[in-house]
Amino acid sequence: MKKLFTLLAAVLVLAGIYCINCKAEDMINFVPADAEGVVFMDAARLLKLSHLQDLRQDNAEFNDGWKEFEAQLKSYGLTQDDLPSQVMMFFKSDADTQNAGILALTKITEKKLLEILKINKDKIDCTHKTFGGRKAYVIGQKGKEEDKAVVTYLKSNLVLICDDDRAEDFCKNVGKTKNEKLMAADKKADKKALMYVLFANEKAAKPKADSNTPQQNPMNVNPLENIDSAMIALDLTGKDQKDLSLKADLKCTDAQNAAQMAMQLKTFVMIMGMQMGQDPELGKAVTEAIKIDQKDKDIKVDISISEEILGKLKELSKQKQQNAIAQGNAAGAKAPAKAPAPAK
Repeated sequence: MKKLFTLLAAVLVLAGIYCINCKAEDMINFVPADAEGVVFMDAARLLKLSHLQDLRQDNAEFNDGWKEFEAQLKSYGLTQDDLPSQVMMFFKSDADTQNAGILALTKITEKKLLEILKINKDKIDCTHKTFGGRKAYVIGQKGKEEDKAVVTYLKSNLVLICDDDRAEDFCKNVGKTKNEKLMAADKKADKKALMYVLFANEKAAKPKADSNTPQQNPMNVNPLENIDSAMIALDLTGKDQKDLSLKADLKCTDAQNAAQMAMQLKTFVMIMGMQMGQDPELGKAVTEAIKIDQKDKDIKVDISISEEILGKLKELSKQKQQNAIAQGNAAGAKAPAKAPAPAK
């Protein structure tokens, strides 16, 4: 999966994402039938958040990295305005990059893309292929054979970005087969959220028909194996979009698994609150901001944390880091000096 994000970063400097004809909600129609999940992000809104500016101001390392990225964009004749506004990544739970790809709406036409490639031919390698009657561009930075991505136009403003290994398969089948399960989940997604994740697990563990069959210890089971489908929406709300909101709707394989998972989640929240022992009022505020309800196979999670609480959590984290550094320095000062090496 790490390689896929590297490929995306390389291609984003070539394709600005913007809604022209095709709408963002239409992208789900092009997700392959064998995909198990999608991640949708409103990147344009993310880039405008004050959180990003705060992070650049508070974190010198992050700010230096961002400046380097802006310089790279400029070298291709692009600016931050050409960065993605909305993208949808589809994937399978095995996290193999061959089974993942990205759909994006672009304001850069195919003709414009060719112009960018031509202008930057000293920095970019590009070869042309044809998959399923579609022209595809295999793009990468010169001298980096392992970091190449395939870009193909599905419509005049809709591109598919993926590994070369699955490009032919994706191009031949995209739009011909529908992912009915994810399309159904997408109808319930919060389209105004900053980001949402949809997951439909075809490999979910099914209830055992024989009640006498020994059940596996739930602590040894991958939680994903007990989730049949999930919708998770992350958003920033409030006047300045600095309050955190997360809503999740999880459907488990059966009521027993749902009850076990709900209990595990509640236990985790309780432990998290206890770890704030130095500020019990903050621990109480955090735990009260997290609501977990379970009914039959369904688990609903509703988290709503204000800017004030987030600020206190940030200060608490900073204080713990400072304490850890101070303890480390104190331990080093008390350590006995090493005996001098014997003379030879």
